[in-house]
Amino acid sequence: NHQEYNAQMLVEKGAAQMIREPDLSGADLARRLDGWAMQPERLETMAAASRALGRPGAASDIVDDCYQLVGRDLCT
Repeated sequence: NHQEYNAQMLVEKGAAQMIREPDLSGADLARRLDGWAMQPERLETMAAASRALGRPGAASDIVDDCYQLVGRDLCT
């Protein structure tokens, strides 16, 4: 359940809310959506926390690392 651990980290940082699959119902989801719609500032706070955790250059870094592992320079 590594996805749950990843999600829990986001919850702890204020960047997400988590609903475990066994707890998910249409009524609960509708209630949460209504709550978020009524509190856009709460969504903005979560979005800001998410952005703070992000690494915009991560994909490029991974590609660079892969090229280094296979012994190729990106400039060639």
